Amino acid sequence: MKKHMRPALIPALLAAAFPVYADTANNGENNESYASTLPTVKVVGQADTSVLKGYINYDEAAVTRNGQLIKETPQTIDTLNIQKNKNYGTNDLSSILEGNAGIDAAYDMRGESIFLRGFQADASDIYRDGVRESGQVRRSTANIERVEILKGPSSVLYGRTNGGGVINMVSKYANFKQSRNIGATYGSWANRSLNLDINQVLNKHVAIRLTGEIGRANSFRSGIDSKNVMVSPSITIRLDNGLK
Repeated sequence: MKKHMRPALIPALLAAAFPVYADTANNGENNESYASTLPTVKVVGQADTSVLKGYINYDEAAVTRNGQLIKETPQTIDTLNIQKNKNYGTNDLSSILEGNAGIDAAYDMRGESIFLRGFQADASDIYRDGVRESGQVRRSTANIERVEILKGPSSVLYGRTNGGGVINMVSKYANFKQSRNIGATYGSWANRSLNLDINQVLNKHVAIRLTGEIGRANSFRSGIDSKNVMVSPSITIRLDNGLK
């Protein structure tokens, strides 16, 4: 027995489908009626210039001696801006290096004791502006801009080293951004110091800078004291072609 669909049901099914398309068309019209243009959004960014920032991502480091980008150097390079330490009254190189990965530092009134990745670095792996300097004496860091740490064997760049790496102190030089800073510290055992840092722009071609420090300290032992005096002038001449 064959069943046939009644002709009356066909128009009813077709009619049921049409409201769907009609509703879709209505939604489209509603969407157009609510369309609007949003106001312009401005995003403003500001560089972090806080003096409390300890690590600075410089593109290059003088410790590599070749101008190669840090990201292209197959060794670990840490650059420390020591202004953070100055704000907390830390002046010794060993104290500035404390907390850096791979460095064990200690000091007393005679000199520094610095180990880099297990190798003693204060004897022959301390440099100032790329020139070897003894790390077995205490020095003023008032004229130091930053400290660069090149970790790992570096004999290709510096000749004889102990294998742990090298530490390079970059001095402050006159620049074309005028600034003046004067500070004083006082601590235990009559440890006191006075320091200044004056950078003066004379004109668009010449700038001069003077950094200095004078300090004295006693000890927990009677009859022992120390005195430290440092004066470091510099001048920068910039030619019209940008050469300094």
